[in-house]
Amino acid sequence: MYAIICNGLRGRCHHLMMNGLTSCCRRLTSGGGVNQEVDNGIKRIRLFKRVFAIGLFGITLTTAVILKRQRSKQWHELMAKTKRLQGQKFGDLELYEMQGLVISEPTVKDWLNIESFVFRDDDIVVTAFPKSGITWLQEIVWLLANELDFKTAKSLTITDRFPYLEFPSPGIKSIERMKVRRYLKTHLTPTLLFSGKQLNETTEDNDNNNNIVVPKMITIFRNPKDLIVSYYHFCRMNKMIGFKEDFDHFFDRFISGSLPYGPVWNHYLDVLQWNNSQPDDRKILVIHYEDLKKDFANQVNRISEFLGKPKLSDDDMKQLTNHCSFDQMKYNPAVNYKHWDDLGFRDRNEAEFMRRGQIGDWKYYFSKEQNHTIDKLVKKYLQNKIYFVFE
Repeated sequence: MYAIICNGLRGRCHHLMMNGLTSCCRRLTSGGGVNQEVDNGIKRIRLFKRVFAIGLFGITLTTAVILKRQRSKQWHELMAKTKRLQGQKFGDLELYEMQGLVISEPTVKDWLNIESFVFRDDDIVVTAFPKSGITWLQEIVWLLANELDFKTAKSLTITDRFPYLEFPSPGIKSIERMKVRRYLKTHLTPTLLFSGKQLNETTEDNDNNNNIVVPKMITIFRNPKDLIVSYYHFCRMNKMIGFKEDFDHFFDRFISGSLPYGPVWNHYLDVLQWNNSQPDDRKILVIHYEDLKKDFANQVNRISEFLGKPKLSDDDMKQLTNHCSFDQMKYNPAVNYKHWDDLGFRDRNEAEFMRRGQIGDWKYYFSKEQNHTIDKLVKKYLQNKIYFVFE
């Protein structure tokens, strides 16, 4: 609307200026007072410019006020359905609950941009609970989608190739402007990703203006016992979180769900509910961390098929297996987040971003009571729905 009004005003002023010049020229050719006519013509042009500038300023100011009021209304509507978790600050982060998921204050502040984000049909989204093996999955997905371009994979960091949707850098506005195919990472559940968007029951009517694009999505599930240990070390080392409590405290926060992106059960259940309610071409591919560790080739073949890519040759599979092995990735600066050290994001006295990558590491941390607690919660929320390998 703003552009239409400005163009109309610009065209009107141009018309008036040309009429003024034409009138001036006619008087000049008729032999009238040359100097006087030139002066009058210049005055008219200046007047028209002044009118245009004033009009443009008025339109700009009015539009800004309207947009600010609209944004303020949207923000108040968001706050009405978002609950601040008083007294549950996690490290340096204030926490909020939104549609059954706990998210931190920086994400809440950017939520209107996240909610209005428009996916493209060629986007590829990897979504998972933090420390489920999402970086590992990102690297595999990117390489499969890009014909095993190891050279580029080693020269550009995973954050450049596969930006984090709700993270301040590069920021959601920069992601929107990307001209190339987008590979996106997020820790949000699919329900939250598409909250506020009206999804059609089918994807047949692509010409329908109300049809929301749902890109290909892949997730990775990890057994919650190892997940707790890995997430604990991540929160300790990440200065942007600022968590410095002990493991027992973290365990209690984890099972209560009062930490960023918690509770984990809601992530798993949300994916299952999504897949049960969506048509086949919208279903999320579910990969299990433990399966990927023990049966890498078959899981890669599942991802290739999902992406519409041919099955890898034996030689290509060997290259990918080696490149994506934990020992290789741990020392690969393109994926090990070593640049966080230079940026001051990691506490160097704590664990590195890629720590062990083992199945069963939880046994060195859990008490018998904690182990029993997780077993009960898995049975309560996920029995007969998801299988887990714990060692």
